[in-house]
This record gives sequence, C-alpha cells and structure tokens, in this order.
Amino acid sequence: MVKVRIDLVRDDGLLPAAPEEPAPARAADEVEAPEALKKRGDAAFRRGEAAAAARLWTRAAAAGRDDRRLAVACLANTARAQLDLGRAADALRAAAEALALDPDHARARYFRARALLALGRRADADEDIAWLVAREPGNPRVLELKAEAARVPEAAPAEVDVSPDHGDAARAKAAAPVARALFPRRIAWIVA
Repeated sequence: MVKVRIDLVRDDGLLPAAPEEPAPARAADEVEAPEALKKRGDAAFRRGEAAAAARLWTRAAAAGRDDRRLAVACLANTARAQLDLGRAADALRAAAEALALDPDHARARYFRARALLALGRRADADEDIAWLVAREPGNPRVLELKAEAARVPEAAPAEVDVSPDHGDAARAKAAAPVARALFPRRIAWIVA
C-alpha cells in the first residue's frame, strides 16, 4: 500500500496535515469477497492486463460458487481473457465450466465457439454458432463469428492436439493454419 501525504498551502503558510488512517489489516486467512475479486479483474482487464484479470476472475468464480450468476460471468470473462492471451485450450475449459453451470449463457457459448475455432475444431464450433445464430440472429458479433468460421478449414484431430505433453511449440505449430485463416493480417508475421 502506498501512503501519500498532501500538504495544503495557505497565504500564511502550511496547514497541518490530516492524520493518516491506516488501512484495515486483512488476516492472512481471510478470503476476499467474490464481487471484489470480479471488480478487480474487470479493472485489470480494462488496463490491458489479461493474465491478471483471468487469475482474479478464476478466483472469484471459485469463491462465488454459491452465486451461480457471478460464477458463470467470471468464467465467461476468464475465457475471454484466455483467448486474448492466445490460450485457446484454457479458454475452452473456462467456457465449458461456465456452460456446465448455465447451458444457456450466450457469452460463454460465444467464447467456447471462438476457442474451438482457434483449436481447429470447426464442427464443434459450428454447433455453438448455430445455437447463437438461432438465439441472437441480428447480433453483429455472432454474424462475424459465423463468417470467421466459414474461413477456417476443418482440421484433422491429430493436427490440433493440445495435450499438455506436446508443449507450447507444438501447439503453436499445429494452430498456425487456423490462426492464419482467422487472423490473416494480424497473425501472418508471427507464424510465418
């Protein structure tokens, strides 16, 4: 915690500084409220700190299991942050967990479809996209996702194996054709 002292100046000199109030000490075993964790995650994401946001939202979802709405929202947000970090498998896990709690959550289904596309699992993504189009036919993000899916070739399962024992290099190599199809201008220089 950073403490700041501000001295005010009057014509005749300095005013006495207000006494500093220490922040309430938090016990080491005290758990932060899920709503506070979610707000901190929201703030971190707005600052462009997707990894920190994902960690905070994951903690909020775990701490807020009694509040299903909050847990689902935090897990959907985690999926979004993981996608922004290029971690499609982690995004897929977060979205699937959110959908296990609420199968009709549109944002979780949207991010699951994006994760599936990033992993080259177009047939699975098409199911989610069809659900989204039926639910929200005029949503521009859904229509954009549908157009992106049409550009992604269906990869053979062996091409996009994301099991933990293959490592990041193998995952990047396997995902390169999918990345080029999804983001031809943004990704081409990374995977070329």
